[in-house]
Amino acid sequence: MRRIKELAGTVAALLIIIAPVTSAAPAAFADGSSEPRFTVEHAFGNAPGDGWQPWGSPTLLNGRLWGRTTYGGSHNQGAVIWSMVPGKPKTYRVEHSFGGRTKAVGGGMVADVANPHHDWLRIGPDGRTLYGAALWGSDGGQGGVFSFDTESRTYRVLHGFSGIGKTNPAGEADEGTNPHSNPVPIEVVDSRGLKATVLIGMTAAGGAEGSGSLYRMDLDGSHFRLLHSFVPAAGAVPHGFVIQRGSRIYGMTRLGGITPAASAFASAADFSNYAEGNGVVFRYDLNSGAYRILHSFSYAGPLATPSLPGGVVDGAVPDHGGLVFSNNRLWGLTTQGGTNGGGVAFSMKLDGSDYRINHTFGAPILAGDLSQPHGTLMPGPNGMLYALTSFGGATASGGVLRVNPRNGNYRLVYSFPAGAGGVDGIDNPVVTTDARGRIVLYGMTKLGGAVQSSLLPAPIAADWKLPQPAQANGVIWRLVL
Repeated sequence: MRRIKELAGTVAALLIIIAPVTSAAPAAFADGSSEPRFTVEHAFGNAPGDGWQPWGSPTLLNGRLWGRTTYGGSHNQGAVIWSMVPGKPKTYRVEHSFGGRTKAVGGGMVADVANPHHDWLRIGPDGRTLYGAALWGSDGGQGGVFSFDTESRTYRVLHGFSGIGKTNPAGEADEGTNPHSNPVPIEVVDSRGLKATVLIGMTAAGGAEGSGSLYRMDLDGSHFRLLHSFVPAAGAVPHGFVIQRGSRIYGMTRLGGITPAASAFASAADFSNYAEGNGVVFRYDLNSGAYRILHSFSYAGPLATPSLPGGVVDGAVPDHGGLVFSNNRLWGLTTQGGTNGGGVAFSMKLDGSDYRINHTFGAPILAGDLSQPHGTLMPGPNGMLYALTSFGGATASGGVLRVNPRNGNYRLVYSFPAGAGGVDGIDNPVVTTDARGRIVLYGMTKLGGAVQSSLLPAPIAADWKLPQPAQANGVIWRLVL
């Protein structure tokens, strides 16, 4: 992964230099259309006036788009929550800067969380409160969960993590650490038969072995408890989120499960992407506490024989995303594996049977088919599923894809134009319709745009890399289909 990302950063930086500065993308559509249906709604600026480098996705709530960046804001590296009326860029505003001191739910001041990474902010049952998580910060320094009331603009830290992790080896065994994605409001039934909504999420570290956790808490942050500790043999280091079907929740882990043989890779650097396992799809029963692996990704390496019947190569390492239920099947994406190393789109029945590879993506870095999705297939009002990729497409800068859940057919919808138009499509789009009934997508690119950072941030994030500002700060975009 490290070698691929370094190459990607080099290519992205070059594309920013050579690509035209434009908010439209002639001939970037798969059907050859030159109509300017793609626009940049906002180019993220410099800290402290704005956030920069969004690693997540927007949320549409009560007539506004809401989202986060991973860096920037008044604390330089802490990031921001932003909002904007769709299609009206001048309404963009920063709602909260992460990384300082803030009020806790029970009163008093606590260290704020910082550096939110992936996924979209989740809407609470009151229809006004957004819930999210951040990778670092909080009093324990290991990230935490927060809420933001979009009407009163009230922000609160609900829980700070303190579990076992690489930066916290002496952490607590019954805690999580470093959540990469947000908790999900899920309806449960208590022992008295009463329904209640709680937050259920995952952390990439923490738990009994430091390999990640599945946790639960009330909407106000109370009654936190660990539901499951991940272990490498049965899936580890989840970077995504869970979905609910009845009393069961479904999700994926980024690593763990099957580890391919090092001899099936051309170099140790190539093998390092898979050395800790390919990841799994799992199911957890909220009533019984039973954990079950539905599918272990079986990618065996580029020099090995195909790992699935019929000569099909499985995917591996589902990074940042989750599953979606459509047409009586679970659908998902992997970031790596597949014939070309660029990941796959897959589907299966709820019990894990009838597993299918619906599309194998192209090779990372190269122009052509899209490559390396880092998110989730999102349902549109037309029944189609939409997602983004970090690489591939006409400019090797990623793009938008569509999968038809009725037959599994795949289509490359749009290639990001690179340069000021955006590089590295990250996580998921918002899919909606406009007044004319057209499908409209809103999303972000992690890099590209008109602004490069000129500031060195405060050392909040342990995974910060100095070359990142040179690749520009990313954009919010709009695409009309």
